[in-house]
Amino acid sequence: MPSAKSNASEWTTVKRRRESHSNTADVKSNIEGSNGAVRPPGSSRATHKPNGSKYEDATESSLYTSTGTSRSSSPSSSGNCRGVNELAGASKKKKTNRKQRAQQENLDIDTDAFLKVCKFAEERYSHDALVQLQHCTDYIITAFKGSEISFSSIVLDQALEKAAEEPLQRLPGVFLKQASAYYAKMDISSLALLAGGLLGEMFESVAPPTTHTVSPPKAKVGVLVALALVLRAKPILALRLSAKILSVGQQYSSQQRLPFLLWALSQASRKEPTLGVAVWVRAILPQVLGQSLVQTSSDTSQPSPVQKMKQPAADRALLYLSSLLQAAAPEQEEEELNYAGLPKWHPGTRAMGTPDNPLVEAARRGYRWTDAAGHTVVEPVVPPAALTTIVSVCLGTDAKFGPLRSRLRLLRCYGALQEIAFAGFPSGGFSCAEALLQSLNLAERLPAKDSEGGKSPVLDGALANALAALEVDAEGAHFQWCGVYKMALVGSARLLRHLAATLGEQAQPLLRTSAGEQALTSLLKGLKKKYEEYPDVVEPHPSTRAQQFALARQAADSCQQALDQLRAVKPSAGSRRSLAILAVLALCCVALGMYRSSTAGSWLSARVPLPSREEAAALLHAWAQQTSTLAEIARIKAAPALRMLGASLTAATDVGARGAHRAAEHLSALQQLLRARYQSYVQHAVQS
Repeated sequence: MPSAKSNASEWTTVKRRRESHSNTADVKSNIEGSNGAVRPPGSSRATHKPNGSKYEDATESSLYTSTGTSRSSSPSSSGNCRGVNELAGASKKKKTNRKQRAQQENLDIDTDAFLKVCKFAEERYSHDALVQLQHCTDYIITAFKGSEISFSSIVLDQALEKAAEEPLQRLPGVFLKQASAYYAKMDISSLALLAGGLLGEMFESVAPPTTHTVSPPKAKVGVLVALALVLRAKPILALRLSAKILSVGQQYSSQQRLPFLLWALSQASRKEPTLGVAVWVRAILPQVLGQSLVQTSSDTSQPSPVQKMKQPAADRALLYLSSLLQAAAPEQEEEELNYAGLPKWHPGTRAMGTPDNPLVEAARRGYRWTDAAGHTVVEPVVPPAALTTIVSVCLGTDAKFGPLRSRLRLLRCYGALQEIAFAGFPSGGFSCAEALLQSLNLAERLPAKDSEGGKSPVLDGALANALAALEVDAEGAHFQWCGVYKMALVGSARLLRHLAATLGEQAQPLLRTSAGEQALTSLLKGLKKKYEEYPDVVEPHPSTRAQQFALARQAADSCQQALDQLRAVKPSAGSRRSLAILAVLALCCVALGMYRSSTAGSWLSARVPLPSREEAAALLHAWAQQTSTLAEIARIKAAPALRMLGASLTAATDVGARGAHRAAEHLSALQQLLRARYQSYVQHAVQS
């Protein structure tokens, strides 16, 4: 992604190149001016103002001259002064009414002329797409030069959803359709440069970040129209501009200018709120927290500071994030608090409401585009660094992120951000391995007072992200953790110790499925083996030898404690009832087998007088075979029922499935027991 400085430099260079082309080109009669702008049909010839403005209507110049002449020649008598004052008041009143009418009227533009300009630019500047875009955009800016809207009042006084419709809702629908189609077909690299230049021009017309002007400057309607058209045609441009927005800092996101920045972002996110979330976490979140995002897990240094927003601006930014995530909020769900009085996190679909949430669906796709070199770029909606930064800044003992209400507002959004982040794994943009490594680095950077003993909200968040990575990508997370067990010894030991202390609560989402339980068990066994062999495969420095060996031993012990807890996990009440029913069924089968065995033996001894040893042996052997056949038939008939029971219990709980499997094993053992008893009875009868 190009930097803001390079964008601005390229924008200026291309603009000068375009001006030089325009000076030497044999343009049509409807093109004039050194900047190659297109004069709207029917407008007066443009002249240069003394103050440096590019265009001035002839009617405005005449009005300015006549007014100045009348003032200089007016007599100094009181009557004339009163008449002049009344005339000035009437002119002022008339001017005010004209402005009010202008605010109510629709904006008009010649669509056919715009299409002709676009066609001319494509033919004249076919070698440079950016010059084509600037040429057509200049026509839009010039066409609305005489238009006025109270843009500052609209953005500051109206709701953002309503303000975002300005000023495009005043334009003809035919022009909006044609202009959107034109911008949508252009390449994204040139559009990104154009959008960056338009965004800068928009902020030139609003109040500076450190001043409080009573009457803000007039907004350039053409610039607003062009910027809104470009961002709506290619919403992903807002994501490309996030680096520039972050680099300029308070120039775009001060308390006075943040509403205008949110207006621009709303143009891109009006139909795709996930894109607004993506830009927010990259460009606004670091300024809200006052800390940059850690982009790579290999960097264990402390993140660099970022100029922090003022609290009113931060509150407005958090409200904007809440509005983007509003569709993800569960319906009237009672909020649960953890031991620290903060919102309790619930990984999984609970944080996002319904499983088919549109935010999750968009996060699964991710954002892709092709850069200038032809490489496909894949961006996740929420990068792993955003989750790590929120946890480290908001949950530490030295957390200085604003008042408690702001922390709670951000933490209420954290569950949705976490799910959106991990939902991007299938698209290839979000790396679960990166999230796991960042959790290990966060645990390592944690101060000792936050990691030694007791409960730690930061470790809770780091461990939750690590377990979520294991749930989403079990193989990748296992491979990464076992691959960096030497380098991440401190962070691994702290996370494993915290896991052993809070397994029942932290691993609850992971243990809901047999696959999750198996993944966690396999990871703990692998890490236990690695850390038990740590003294044999690692030769640390003598000064840190004892400390590293102690940490490795502690990590291995934590793995063993967690494994013991997994084996001792008690089933739920429903699982206990299922196991009780299965136990009763197994006992009934055993009793029935014993009863059939005893009655068959007594009936056999009463009916068969055993006239000879050979006949008795043959007869008893036949009865033993028949009984064994009956037991086999009973097992075959009972097996499908037990398998159906096992399948239903698997859907409800894995513990019940294991109980059904044990019942099947008991029935098989019962059949073997019956066969052995009858064979023993036959042998005893033959010997007697």
